[in-house]
Amino acid sequence: MCAPEDPYGVQKRIAFCAEAIIAHRPQTVLDVGCGTGTSLTRPLAERFPDMRFLGIDADAESIEYARDVHRLAN
Repeated sequence: MCAPEDPYGVQKRIAFCAEAIIAHRPQTVLDVGCGTGTSLTRPLAERFPDMRFLGIDADAESIEYARDVHRLAN
């Protein structure tokens, strides 16, 4: 079951990226401007545990939060 959509279109964004990942099967996925990783990077990393995900962001506090909270093997 899919989570309800929000005003930011998070579920549509996840679905779009997931389709691209399935179609192209990259070894690494780079999320530029990932913020805390909560909206896109983490859901995708959970869905594709055999792929490597890397998030980058200009906001050091967001990256620090992501490192502390999102402890996934990939």
